[in-house]
Amino acid sequence: MAMPTADRPVLPIVLLQHMADELEVPEGFRVEILGEELVVSPAPLGPHAYLVALVRDALAPLLPRGAVSVENVSLEVTATGERYIPDLLVYPARGLRQEGRWLFPAEDAFLVVEVTSPSNAANDRVRKLRGYARAHVPLYLLVEPEEESATLFCDPVDGAYRAHSTVPYGAALALPSPFTGKLSLAWDE
Repeated sequence: MAMPTADRPVLPIVLLQHMADELEVPEGFRVEILGEELVVSPAPLGPHAYLVALVRDALAPLLPRGAVSVENVSLEVTATGERYIPDLLVYPARGLRQEGRWLFPAEDAFLVVEVTSPSNAANDRVRKLRGYARAHVPLYLLVEPEEESATLFCDPVDGAYRAHSTVPYGAALALPSPFTGKLSLAWDE
């Protein structure tokens, strides 16, 4: 946790949430609460979106019954009040069908996927990794284009994932139940 300083006071999470709700951002930008900061970022670039689409398509035949994969959905880590917008999310369809709802509990997710960008890799590797584990999200897939690898984190306990498996592009990751097979990470060039 960041310590307050004269030039950087720590704001209560409720105030950050209010600020995030009221902040007017340019079209195509999004707001997340990471730790004690509001992070405003632009929509992903083409190669990033392409990787997300490949993961989404590869996941489609493996989804648990009653689950859907979606993008641009806001999750809240109930334990901390942080808000994340993962690149891809596997979530119960029934939970997403509630009219007028835009913020969903991270605890209900089956899987979250983040694709790192040079400007946000530390957030995905550290802050979101810790946040998703605190929320007991059973599976966190971190795709790293710069490293040409993907890491599946699983078994969250006490705010940390106890196991992970890293594979290079072109390999497959075995997904545990309730998913139904291996996720092929063979990207087109």
